[in-house]
Amino acid sequence: MLICTQIMDIVFFQEQPDDFQNEIGTIIEGSIPEWLKNGTFFKNGPGLFQVGNHQLNHFFDGYSKIQKFEFQPVGKIVYSSKFLETESYKKAMRNDSPYFSEFGTSVRPRNPFFRLLSHFHPFILGYSDNCNIAAIDFNDTVYVVGESMKLFKMNPAAHLFLPKTFEGLDLKENQKCQHFIGTCAHWQVDRSSQSGLKMRNDSSESGSELKMYGLAMCKKITLDSIFEKANQTLYYLDENDEPKILTEIPMETHRYVNYNHSFSVTPNFIIILRQPIAADMLRMFKMAFIGSKRGFADALTIQTDMKPKIIVICKTSGNILAQFETTEVLFTLHHVNCYEEVPNKVIILDCVCFTSLYALNMFFRDVLKTYSPSESVLNSRCKRFVMDMKNVNKKDSDPIMGKNVSTADVEFPCINDMFYGKEYQYMWCLCRPSDEVSRKIVQSYAIGRIDTRKSEENLVYWYEEGSWPSEPCFVPRNLSPSIEYDKNRSESDGVVLATIHCNTGLSYLLVCDAETMMSLAKVTWPNVTPGLLVGIHSMFVFPNENRVERKRKLMLAKTDTVTSDID
Repeated sequence: MLICTQIMDIVFFQEQPDDFQNEIGTIIEGSIPEWLKNGTFFKNGPGLFQVGNHQLNHFFDGYSKIQKFEFQPVGKIVYSSKFLETESYKKAMRNDSPYFSEFGTSVRPRNPFFRLLSHFHPFILGYSDNCNIAAIDFNDTVYVVGESMKLFKMNPAAHLFLPKTFEGLDLKENQKCQHFIGTCAHWQVDRSSQSGLKMRNDSSESGSELKMYGLAMCKKITLDSIFEKANQTLYYLDENDEPKILTEIPMETHRYVNYNHSFSVTPNFIIILRQPIAADMLRMFKMAFIGSKRGFADALTIQTDMKPKIIVICKTSGNILAQFETTEVLFTLHHVNCYEEVPNKVIILDCVCFTSLYALNMFFRDVLKTYSPSESVLNSRCKRFVMDMKNVNKKDSDPIMGKNVSTADVEFPCINDMFYGKEYQYMWCLCRPSDEVSRKIVQSYAIGRIDTRKSEENLVYWYEEGSWPSEPCFVPRNLSPSIEYDKNRSESDGVVLATIHCNTGLSYLLVCDAETMMSLAKVTWPNVTPGLLVGIHSMFVFPNENRVERKRKLMLAKTDTVTSDID
């Protein structure tokens, strides 16, 4: 398989400079399952990497473009896409150059006075609101999010992207959120009942209010506060989009602001992995002074002398109930799932773990030019951490070791949405098998299904030579309003959706059987060039009148726990 700069640029830095409306796909192979009709598949990701003569340095820097795949009866899928008109995007278009600094790209003000000040203050221009990472289904609305203090609301039932499709929601306008310098990209929607493990001193009654939890890095960015301790602020949006702070967790040191990309929610707890990857505030000011061109990424470092801590927080009171240190230095971008095992009084956390910053640095343009999957391996493993809540009162509890769920390299995991916060069996992800024979076959990445209850031979995958799949999205058959809910239906009964880019330049939407990982259909759009975006994260929704309430009932139907105080 040919790996070269041109191929990597096409895969990760392809651009669609125009919006598309109402492009009908052509099925080139197979058929679309009937029960998917009237559903919509959304993808978010970077879609523009050059403005004027200025190139953005990192894949994560591209301006957000939302893609929409509307599943219609008779196997038709309508494609449309639109750039998210953030302040970052609009000002870049007006100035014909990037206006705000992004994750891996620094921007200096054109005004000489502000340009001088920018050497002493890394955020003199303000913060980018480029929400190019994920989309969250909450309260009958799709929220488009990134790691900025702004998010955008979108009506998932709208047939096309209209001029007023997106509505901005700025957290910085709220007084409580004034010192947020970055938010966790993966907000967590809580629809579960609070039955299960409970701490005796945190037995407050649960409410029925829907909440969407967020996690932010919080610090005053001023010269006189360089060495003030920052904190992580755990907050939530209620049904009226009002942000409310649940608790604040001080950082370990004055100099470092620990970074989180995701966290987990169970029926009773919020689980945060305090990890050694952090923004070095002193380094951030130093990079601003000498004129670094690589943005926030240059300030990230791994504190090799810091062991990660898994922090358990009560969802109702905000109290920190326990902290568990791990045995090895690692960091995670994506949690897979977290749930409570009531009879054994333990909490189980599964997440994808790395041991170096290569997982982030490999997406710089200059690094991708030398990247080859056959030589550069992420060494990303899904690890399981078991936290014994019976021993939370012990001052010196033993560090916990993460056990590999699979020997394969994995990233971008997803599960059956109705099993979040509950015991589960299957995860779907991008993967590379570990055995020598499969590695010779899978030259890029495959889409795999991993059985977490098996220790060996637990991987089934789809792969085609020369293909580059995006993050998989699992859609359970039970979620479709066109069929009757069946509580006995298998956890893996559904389909997996992903966009696939080929070395030939062709892109298509893949529909796979989630159990066998066999292709059911491939859909292409000849008029959409140079191809569908690889994107970052995706989601699928069915637009019916009581969609949120239906989904909540289905998730509650899977809750099988009993209240149990911890001695």
